[in-house]
Amino acid sequence: MAEEQVFTKELVLTALASASGLLSVGWNSGCINSPEKYITKFMSDVYFHRSGKQLSPHVITLLWSITVSIFPFGGAVGGYWAGPVSRRFGRRKGLLLTNLLGIIAATLMAISKFVSAPELLIIGRLIIGIECGLYTGLCPMYLSEVSPKTIRGQVGSLTAISGSVGLMFAEIFSTPVLLGTENLWPVIMMLAAVPSVIQFILLQFCYESPRYLLINCNNELETRLVLSKLREKNNVDDEINEMKQEVEHLINERKVSIWELFTNKIYSGRPFRRQDPTSEHARSWWKIRQQPYQIMPEIRYSESVPEDVGKDPTGSDVFRPMNRISLGLAECDQF
Repeated sequence: MAEEQVFTKELVLTALASASGLLSVGWNSGCINSPEKYITKFMSDVYFHRSGKQLSPHVITLLWSITVSIFPFGGAVGGYWAGPVSRRFGRRKGLLLTNLLGIIAATLMAISKFVSAPELLIIGRLIIGIECGLYTGLCPMYLSEVSPKTIRGQVGSLTAISGSVGLMFAEIFSTPVLLGTENLWPVIMMLAAVPSVIQFILLQFCYESPRYLLINCNNELETRLVLSKLREKNNVDDEINEMKQEVEHLINERKVSIWELFTNKIYSGRPFRRQDPTSEHARSWWKIRQQPYQIMPEIRYSESVPEDVGKDPTGSDVFRPMNRISLGLAECDQF
């Protein structure tokens, strides 16, 4: 008897299509720090041409902080709406709509310099943050639902790999020797559309999630056809029955709100105690605390901070040779 094929062509294509979107998360996390001085100069110059006045350093810092921080804010919004979008449009169509957001955002950010509108850069960062937030919900969901149970963990690891690869490319291409210059930084912003374009093209050859078709659309015939294509076999009764059992379980399951997850002791255990391994509240709270104090400052300000602390009294930059290498490794490790 021939061994059952697990990694089929359709499955590999679908996995690559889904994971490619998360390149955008890594890219947009790491691409903004290198051209910081050129972007802030652009903002200052635009304000001077509009009003005839120079922006104070504090206002410039405030504008840069908004430009940086509005991306994770958009990510929080997108992450919250990933569930409703996946249920309303499906996993595949939800990703296709998200791709359009990424292309629009990249275009706004890229043209901001040419139309002298820093506002477009900030709006674009917000929209692409929403896009990345949707990706972090939709991509892993789609990956897990098209994968067989036996390799679901292996395929799911593509999400973390994609994010790290995107971050690595961002650190490389945004360096001053490549695109991190006064004239070329808009190209960095335009390249943010590449993951969206790649995923949009690949998804044209992929199928909708079998779980969505059966549970949300109640279309067993289409579910069987899709599973047969993904598994390259005709007998998919086991997976169909497993999903039907999941439906029965979901019917009897009480929905829990986010607020209840953090306040009800049934789910949270003993809150705010990091050392309690059984407390979901503690683990969630600690994860939230990690974000603003660890990876975010490293990625967003890995250009300006080393420059400030690395200069000796004579003005020479003693830190710069190791700037990107050390912080790049730290960022990828934290991602």
